[in-house]
Amino acid sequence: MRHLSILLFCAGMNCLFFLHVQGQNATELTVEESVKMGLEHNYQLRVAEAEAEEAEAAYRQTQSGRLPSVTGQASYMRLSDNIPEVSFRPPGSDTTFTILPIELNQFHSEVSVEQLLFAGGRLNKQIDAAENQAESARLMQDQEKANVAFEIREAYWNLYHAIATNEATKTALAQVDEHLKNVRNRLDAGTALRTDLLSAQTRRSEVLLDQVDSQNQVRVARLELNRLIGLSPLEETQPVPPEQSAAVAYGIDELTEQALELRPELGALSRQVNAQEAEIDAKQGEWFPEISLVGRYVYARPNQYFFAQQDEFRGTWEAGVRLQWNIWSGGQRSAETSRIRARLNSSEAQLARMKEQVTVEVTRRYLELERAAEAIDVAAQSVESAEETFKSAQVQFGEGTALSEQVLDAEQAFRNAQASYARAVADFKIAQASILNSLGQVWGEQ
Repeated sequence: MRHLSILLFCAGMNCLFFLHVQGQNATELTVEESVKMGLEHNYQLRVAEAEAEEAEAAYRQTQSGRLPSVTGQASYMRLSDNIPEVSFRPPGSDTTFTILPIELNQFHSEVSVEQLLFAGGRLNKQIDAAENQAESARLMQDQEKANVAFEIREAYWNLYHAIATNEATKTALAQVDEHLKNVRNRLDAGTALRTDLLSAQTRRSEVLLDQVDSQNQVRVARLELNRLIGLSPLEETQPVPPEQSAAVAYGIDELTEQALELRPELGALSRQVNAQEAEIDAKQGEWFPEISLVGRYVYARPNQYFFAQQDEFRGTWEAGVRLQWNIWSGGQRSAETSRIRARLNSSEAQLARMKEQVTVEVTRRYLELERAAEAIDVAAQSVESAEETFKSAQVQFGEGTALSEQVLDAEQAFRNAQASYARAVADFKIAQASILNSLGQVWGEQ
């Protein structure tokens, strides 16, 4: 029976909460719609997406090292006509023989091919490092999405709480005005004191100040949500009332295990560790020689291999194996390996610290979710009791068996209970969103 009354009360609160929307030009959004709009609008996500694309492009670029490189070039040169040809005149003869003619118009074209055959495993390790870096960037993009989604959900439910508090203040102002009217009537009838009227007027002023504050809180909360989802600051964004909050249906051990396994931020750090290990192996591979298969085809006029036929196009090819070996580089390789190893040690420490932080964070957020779930039931009962007390005080005041101060105190308790209930609902929804964020996920049952 108690749960049924709580459900009826929650339904009544939601109806009262959104009564003022009717007749206004408000933009009503669900939390899922808000998250979707925010993910499409957020500039930081665009940065993360660009970084992921850059890392993926770097990975493809490194992979291309396995394929042969083909280059081509062509040129035309005109020589000055004062270059003498190499000629020979036999003794006693008037005839001159040209031994090496000079071709003033020189054409040259060539195509070269180079294929890496062996590099001490350096190329494979560079590809592994680039692949891990690309996956790390993609995972960080996923984590950024989860963080943005949580920020939007938090702003969404803060706006819900601000509007609910403002609505409770409006209701309280109407109740205080009604009580003030009754006090004036009784004062005129001589059944109330002047101090009762002053107390009621003072309380009305306090409620008016609270209304000013609550209205400002609504504007600030709406401004923050609109900023996150890409709407105009003046847009009358209206959250949809939440459904009945469900009980906590999962255990802390299960959540912790899922967070350590699924959280993209942890996966990104792990990939960073793998990438740096591969970079160390790649640097060690530089101690080995690099062997490549090379080939070239030249089509030129004149061709350097045909000394006596300068005025004809000739094609020649050549192929062979080239070995390059950086035998000593002044300790550069050792220093670079030490630098990468230091980064690796730092990343490993960060990964261990992050796992510890995630475990503590999941535990803390789980406890907060349990507290928020319990607070909703307590707050709903408190509202129900406060409302009954306030109505009873009003009746007793009308019968002359209760003081004006008792009515005002009951009204304030009723208003505080309504605000506490709205805060409890918002805290529960934010706690649910924080659990989702701990797992690094964007969508879930909210």
